[in-house]
Amino acid sequence: MADFTVQREFTTREPVLPVTGNLPVGLHTFQLVAVDQSGNKSRPAQISVEIVRGTVVTPVIRDGTVVIR
Repeated sequence: MADFTVQREFTTREPVLPVTGNLPVGLHTFQLVAVDQSGNKSRPAQISVEIVRGTVVTPVIRDGTVVIR
């Protein structure tokens, strides 16, 4: 589980990064960069998530589409 703080980088081999830490109300932007076995990096993909109250939802990106589950 990732406890997000500003400008902190996470590295994982898994296609999912669970989030904990109760993000505060407001707009949060996340960025993903994929790195292949040769060290080539993808262009950054960004997603913005707006927390409007203390309810926890899990946004998932599939084929460029945000899915809330």
